[in-house]
Amino acid sequence: GGGPTFRETDLSTVFVLMYNILNQNAGAKYYLTDKEGILNEIECGVKTMILIHGFTGSAKTSWCEAAKTEMFRKYYCNVWCLDWEYIAAGPWYDYAAEGACNVGKYLGELLAYLHNSGCISLDLVRIWGHSLGAHVAGCAG
Repeated sequence: GGGPTFRETDLSTVFVLMYNILNQNAGAKYYLTDKEGILNEIECGVKTMILIHGFTGSAKTSWCEAAKTEMFRKYYCNVWCLDWEYIAAGPWYDYAAEGACNVGKYLGELLAYLHNSGCISLDLVRIWGHSLGAHVAGCAG
């Protein structure tokens, strides 16, 4: 218990590091609020792999980096490392747990926007989450 109360404004801290086959190392950073920027950066029509860290993690966690490298060995795709570090930060697990589903819904809205824009096919999107990040993934839809 204890700790801060989740607020919708906390979602403004969530961003993705976007990688593609031509940009495998220096991810382009976009906040989820920047739907147009993400639409302009993403390579449309290919698989999009989304990796989500867990409690106390960040998009720069070693498993996200390692998984990204393996994805590019196997697929021609977009890879996103979603960062919700501000919300997932310790020591308040209850706050992070409450925020997880809100982050997932926010991600789902972005994916719906990209789909409705004709850029991505939802059957080509894969989402992986570690620990509490799996709850984010589940709430994305």
